Amino acid sequence: MPEFTSSESASITLWEYQRAISAQKSILAYFKQSEGCSPEYSDNPMDENYNLKVKRLKGFKELVSKRHNPSYFIDEADLADKIQRALIAVYRDGVKKLLTTNNSLRNESEGLKAKLTGHQVPQTNATSHSSAKNRLLQLDEGLNVNKLSQKNALSDLFKDKK
Repeated sequence: MPEFTSSESASITLWEYQRAISAQKSILAYFKQSEGCSPEYSDNPMDENYNLKVKRLKGFKELVSKRHNPSYFIDEADLADKIQRALIAVYRDGVKKLLTTNNSLRNESEGLKAKLTGHQVPQTNATSHSSAKNRLLQLDEGLNVNKLSQKNALSDLFKDKK
């Protein structure tokens, strides 16, 4: 699908994987448990691109297996169960990152507030004062966004437990 991947050879799955890696997303890797490349589990062996597809799939699986610890599933129910259990850990990690970012932004915001209120800014340094004030406003916006994100993530986490 070159219209999505901008490549004649990259699959949608590879493209999604590469985008997730570049966006530093959590990767949950699952492969269907199968008997190698048996025709029962793969494309039509009569397809002219069959060998190329098998080679690309093997390469993709090797790439993912080197970077992550993929899990194998037997059927749809098994996959759903494994994903559900893994998502709880992903949510916890996400909430932990949000809390860490929030604390960091709060500390930076309070430090800038102390600088603004604790020191007399000379008239010649008005641009410095203005940029510090703008950064402080950005930090306050970031804190509010992170609070909303944390609230939504926690809400989703506890919804799943009910």
